[in-house]
Amino acid sequence: MSEIASAPEMAMIYVDYNIISAAARVPADDVSAALRGELLRLVQSRGHYVVLSAWHAFELAKSNRNDHVASCCDLVEALRPLWVSNNRFVLMRWGRPR
Repeated sequence: MSEIASAPEMAMIYVDYNIISAAARVPADDVSAALRGELLRLVQSRGHYVVLSAWHAFELAKSNRNDHVASCCDLVEALRPLWVSNNRFVLMRWGRPR
């Protein structure tokens, strides 16, 4: 949490596992490449934090496609996310999206 406290001006965006999965699609297509690019731009040039939950790891573990798992892991590492214990924390802390 200290990283969050030290940069209050930076927006935090919770990214659902389905978005990570779509952006890491194998083989990549135009939509997945654009989505992946936008996620990376949010972090790299706009200074946003991506927030993921432990649930992402659980969802990824259910995959039986090693190439997709590797692609998802590469994307998550590139995003350098903040982690919360579960997505309920996001709902309790910031409320449901409108």
